Amino acid sequence: MLEDFEKWVPKVVDGGWVAFHDTTWTAGPRKVVGHAIYRSRRFKDARFVVGSTTVARKVLHNTLADRARNRYVLGVKTAFWVGSSALKKQRRLLPKQVERFGRRMLKAIQ
Repeated sequence: MLEDFEKWVPKVVDGGWVAFHDTTWTAGPRKVVGHAIYRSRRFKDARFVVGSTTVARKVLHNTLADRARNRYVLGVKTAFWVGSSALKKQRRLLPKQVERFGRRMLKAIQ
């Protein structure tokens, strides 16, 4: 799957945006974005949209600060994955206000 990603990356224009869905609970996309987006030297401004979407902008080279920020966002995404995996099966027991508050907190710390 990662090899397929490497084939189409040259087709994305520098400055262009990529978006991936199902990057939280599905193993394949989670692995691809972990290696090819969050740990890459070719993407910056990586964002985790609470739920399971990852968005990033392609650049020729990113800076050390960009890589650090991408790793930080990967940590936030991983924490969300670990924390939400336990709650996913019992989601109906979680009050809507608590779920909404959690989404706002994740958005704020990114």
